[in-house]
Amino acid sequence: MWNACRAAALRQLQRHATPAAASVRSGTRFAITAQTAPPLGRVHHFTNVAGIDRDFILSRSTKELRMELGNAQIAKLQQALATELSSTIAKDDVTVEEIKDLFAAAQKTKATQVMLRAFEFLQETFPNKIDFSIFGEVFRLMMKARDGEKMFSVYEQAKPRFQTTPEMIYRFGIVGKLEQGELDAASEIWEEMVDAGHETPNEISSRMLFAYARDRNADKVLELYESIDPQIGQWHESAIDRVILSLGMIGEPQKAFEFYINSSMKLNGGTLIALLSVCINNNCHQQAADILDNRKRFDLQLDARAYNRIMATLEFLDKHAEIADVLEEMRANKVRFDTMTRNIIERNQAHLQGTPFAAGVEASAQAVETKTGVQPKKPSSYFAGPKIRDLLDQNEGTQAAALVEEFVKPLQETDLPEGVKLPKGALKVAPSLAKDAVRAYIMSGDHGKVAKLLESFCVLEGKYGHALAEIMVHYGKVGPDQNETLAYKATKALLTHGRQIFRVDDALALFRKFKDVESTTHVFEQVIDEFAENKQKLMQHAESGAATPAVTPEEARSDKKRFSQFNIGRVINMTLQTYVENAQLQKALDALEYLGSHNLEPNAFNYAVVFNTMRDQDNIAARRGKKQKSNKTQAAYSADQYELVWEDMRRRNVAVNKSIVGNVCSGFASGNKRQRLKLLEAYAEAKTSESDKYVLPPNCYTILLQLTAQEGDLAGLKALYEDAVQSLADKDADRRLPREWVNTLAVNLTRHGEVDEAHSLLMQMEETTGGFSYEALTTVLRAVAKTSDKEKTARLFKIVDDNKFRLNLQDSYDLVHTARDQNQPQLALEILRVFEAGHIDEARPTEFHHINMNDQRAATKLRTMYRVALNLCEQNGQWKNALQLRERVAELLGEDMLAEKSAKMTPNSTESTSADQ
Repeated sequence: MWNACRAAALRQLQRHATPAAASVRSGTRFAITAQTAPPLGRVHHFTNVAGIDRDFILSRSTKELRMELGNAQIAKLQQALATELSSTIAKDDVTVEEIKDLFAAAQKTKATQVMLRAFEFLQETFPNKIDFSIFGEVFRLMMKARDGEKMFSVYEQAKPRFQTTPEMIYRFGIVGKLEQGELDAASEIWEEMVDAGHETPNEISSRMLFAYARDRNADKVLELYESIDPQIGQWHESAIDRVILSLGMIGEPQKAFEFYINSSMKLNGGTLIALLSVCINNNCHQQAADILDNRKRFDLQLDARAYNRIMATLEFLDKHAEIADVLEEMRANKVRFDTMTRNIIERNQAHLQGTPFAAGVEASAQAVETKTGVQPKKPSSYFAGPKIRDLLDQNEGTQAAALVEEFVKPLQETDLPEGVKLPKGALKVAPSLAKDAVRAYIMSGDHGKVAKLLESFCVLEGKYGHALAEIMVHYGKVGPDQNETLAYKATKALLTHGRQIFRVDDALALFRKFKDVESTTHVFEQVIDEFAENKQKLMQHAESGAATPAVTPEEARSDKKRFSQFNIGRVINMTLQTYVENAQLQKALDALEYLGSHNLEPNAFNYAVVFNTMRDQDNIAARRGKKQKSNKTQAAYSADQYELVWEDMRRRNVAVNKSIVGNVCSGFASGNKRQRLKLLEAYAEAKTSESDKYVLPPNCYTILLQLTAQEGDLAGLKALYEDAVQSLADKDADRRLPREWVNTLAVNLTRHGEVDEAHSLLMQMEETTGGFSYEALTTVLRAVAKTSDKEKTARLFKIVDDNKFRLNLQDSYDLVHTARDQNQPQLALEILRVFEAGHIDEARPTEFHHINMNDQRAATKLRTMYRVALNLCEQNGQWKNALQLRERVAELLGEDMLAEKSAKMTPNSTESTSADQ
């Protein structure tokens, strides 16, 4: 699927190359000096890298560059691009075009880290300038690295930029959560994407299907399977394979085979493995035999993994004699025998006698001991390290772990520093072998021993930093071995022992997941100290005009204790998110203060992150309250707390942008008048910026309209309504308006006496919003009734009937009194008709539904409403209607009601009736 996306990305990136690029193609092999100047109005910070002209790089494809420059020059170019990027982002006047050019050059030379660093800088500095070609390339890189944490981070940061989240951004969120093993979270994002009107790409469908299969949710797998078609849309080989494997995992091999046949996909190594796996796991002997018979027709280029699956299938079919032929084929194709291959050879020695593979498995140390009777000498740890690493390089994890066992011992109390408690079951190893031991146990799958070693690394004094980093990286990344608890514990130990943390972003992500505020603060403050110190040094040397000074041995030793591989913007934002998610709002403000004290002034994006995280926590609390069926509105943060952050932002003279307004809307909406006015003032301020292209979400406009209706004037409300409508038109001209918008405007037009305009707006509501609002309908109906416009009144009652609106008792009561004030008995009767239509059914024609007749207040109001209508008919001489209504009242409310009315029609009836009314 990504082949097409990547092609589009390349075309987009090539548009940034200057026209001079075409002229370079016909020149010499290297264009050392630019032959033409860039177009007017566009100045590039760099013109050549590693002696190679910038336009030459951008005008060639990846393949052409490698052919013309050679691998050695490409490697130098990759290094030079990394240096160029560092110097570019250190400038105060860096432009987005420079970063995009460097991204494009890095993409051409496959400088992956440069691409990711450039993207991170764009996220931090120019988030609104990232186009989808860049998102596509970054998605491909992160998919390849299976870096779910960073993928979800991109989703979190990019989503607030868009009014309607694009499908591409949803992919980051869905795949990121799947790679992190969080299926429920991925499903929620997927459902949100579908609700937003996006079709599910086949790539996402296959990944969700595979995740459900791993979760043993056969019903979900089959439900999703029915929604996909191998002939519709773009299908990549890996997506086909995932569908096949998923169906096999839930015991539906026939569906798996049918899906492959219908896909018309040419057989490849990955699909061969998938099909054979389905056969073995579902006991499909005949299909497995057919696949093996037909595979040679496709002239496949197979690797060791595919050959191993073929030989495992031959074992499954009891065709052990054919394994030698497959091994010969591997040797002829120069495919390396890996550990699994050797295990298969060892298992089938009885069938390989007389073949070149009969002695293919080397004798183990135990076999040597058995034959010679001599115990092999145990190697010293000094010489063992290189041997273990050699075995690991050859993927011989089992043998490496066996060698490590010679040096691993139980941890004793005598090994511990004074006052430290002995961890149960902990193992120790010399610091010089610690990393090798961890790698060996990981490769051999003995993760329990890694955990036991980690226990000792946490309490012993020694140089265990590299071993701890190995545990952190391996168990922190998504995969079958993922164990974030181990990764977190190792990261915590690195911090406690003062060891270098190579991957600060990953460390902060773990601290965030485990709600470790203290460790987050420790890392944050040290990183900011280091960053500010380095920045100060660079500024001093830049001001003096001197070259970058050489690093002294003392500085080099000091640097080893510091951090590396971090993005300062991400460090700041993840720290703020951790604080806010753990109800430590004051710590978030203290962190911003810490930045200011180091001459790193907080910007609008930092405050947007704080507000966005507060809003997310409010949403989580609201969902939790909804699940608990709580009647009380749940919120993690109050309007006063939003105001606390707001005042801190204002104190620093940070300009308000629309992103901030969008994130504080819900927080200030529940506040007092002063806080509501601040929100309206913030919107007015943000609106003045023509460069701010952020589009407020519809729910924010809903809140702003409601607050303007409460606190502002009608002219301001109309202007805001136009802004809201335009925001939808800019994104999707065919999208319907939210009903709350039209309702708010219609109600306020009515309250300000603009009845005709309100009626006109209401009559268009079904077309513009897909339906009618009860509040707007009853408000306009009450206002129109006062004008005695029978035609408009009839239209409104038709809307009530057509949409089966149920007039509640209070609105019916008010409308009947409006009819009395306007002396319109027919209107009163029509209101009673509509009221009864919503509260009385044919099965029980004399009983009111939805009205508690035991409630004295409701019963009194109901009797008064009918009494007013009856009096109105009698006073206007409509005796026939009055008689029919008297009979209806007796039927519904009893003869006592009529008797009460007759008693009131005495010489003092005027006073009595007036009191009732």
